[in-house]
Amino acid sequence: MSEKTDALAEAAPATEPAADEASPRAAATKGAKEPGATKAPAKAPTTPTPAPAEEPPPETPKAPADAPAPAPASEAPKPATPAREEPPPPPPQQRLAGTWTYVGGESQRTRLGEAIEAAVQQLNPVIRGIGRKRLTESNKIRESITITVDGDRVTTIFVAGRPVSGTLGGPAFDWTNDEGKTIKVRFTLVKGRLVQDFTDKDGARRNTFTVDASGDKLNLSVTISSDRLDTPMKYALSYRRK
Repeated sequence: MSEKTDALAEAAPATEPAADEASPRAAATKGAKEPGATKAPAKAPTTPTPAPAEEPPPETPKAPADAPAPAPASEAPKPATPAREEPPPPPPQQRLAGTWTYVGGESQRTRLGEAIEAAVQQLNPVIRGIGRKRLTESNKIRESITITVDGDRVTTIFVAGRPVSGTLGGPAFDWTNDEGKTIKVRFTLVKGRLVQDFTDKDGARRNTFTVDASGDKLNLSVTISSDRLDTPMKYALSYRRK
């Protein structure tokens, strides 16, 4: 070795060998406290702080519900309107009132003649001529009939100036016919039909007046009965409201 190398080696301090941790001395000194050194207290284990829970989004305030409309104040009850009284319906006989014109034509005239002849044939041959004349005179077709009604009071006019007036359902009353004979007359109302009865010692005549549903047509049914007739004489005449 050269002189330079020897000089560097001498100048360098001798290095102490590193203590062997495995040696008894190292083990003894490892646990010994160094003078003046304070043992640091053991730190408590740190609990990890939980992450803050995610806050729910702020709730959108709901629009206030419409306040219920106040119930209308109950109206004061109105006074009951009195029911209007309907006028009473007209009496059935009122439909018969008016002037009626014959519309039966020749056909009904012919049937009337046949009815008279059939009745005459029931009479004793001795009085047939007289009987035919009387039946023809008392059963003339009147071209116009007028009926007036005033309550229960009814009047029929077959011949101008010769009215026949009576009370419905009233007692029979006297009336003088075209021949000057006094006979009994009575008026009744049967199922809406006006019935007029003439009675004397020789027989009876019944006039039944009926108005159709339209109120424009009048039917006159005539029945002649007598002790001399086995079968009553019947015929019908038609009239229309004038």
